[in-house]
Parts: sequence; structure tokens; C-alpha cells
Amino acid sequence: MAKMHENQDKESYGQEIIIDLEDVPDEMFNEENVKKFLLALCDEIKMKHDTRGPITWGTHSDENEPGPIKSDGISGVLFIETSSITIHAIDLLNKIFVNCFSCAPFDSFAVITFTRDFWNGKVVNHKYITRI
Repeated sequence: MAKMHENQDKESYGQEIIIDLEDVPDEMFNEENVKKFLLALCDEIKMKHDTRGPITWGTHSDENEPGPIKSDGISGVLFIETSSITIHAIDLLNKIFVNCFSCAPFDSFAVITFTRDFWNGKVVNHKYITRI
């Protein structure tokens, strides 16, 4: 059985962990790693994923594009039997943003550790949410 987060209520509908990483090495930013991460995290938390596998979407914009939002990066989603895992990998900023939501319990601390270790980045923020 998955370890419950200290804020998880046994009567809750589900849980979500949101993780922000920075200082991710440049060589990590590619579609293959995004897909590998999604599948490996699914295995790590012992969830069953959709048979179609990860879906990714990537864009590339000019680094000199005006405005604060740069759209370089790869986004991905893996539908799991009990919800989804999403990732936004922004190579211009060397940042990764992950959301893992499930109605079934999972070890949120394992998700944080696995994400940090896979991407070789620094966790700068994480937030646990109980869905009620």
C-alpha cells in the first residue's frame, strides 16, 4: 500500500503533488526523456497507464521573442487508470514542472524523489493537495 502524505485524509477523493525543478541539465530536454519519465514514474508509483502511452507536444520559439513567456519546451501527459501525470519541460529556463494526480493513493514523497533524481535537477517548490 502507498504511504499516505501527512495531510491526506482517508476519506478524500484523491491527491495531487505539484513539483517545480530548476537547474536541469540541458541534455535532459528532449521528447524521449519526457516519455521515459512519464512511463517510469507511473511504474514507480505502481499505477496502470493507458495503452496509448505518453502524449507529447513540443514547440520552439525565438529566445529573443518579446515578452516574459517563452514557449520553448516539451509538454507531456500520461493518462493513468485513476487520472494523469503531466509535465512541462522548459529548456530555455532549465526548469521542469510536474503534476501527478490520482484517485488512488500513492507515495507523494517517492514522486518528489524520483522526479528530482530522474531529471538531475533541484526541487525548488512542491505542493501537496488533497482532493475532496
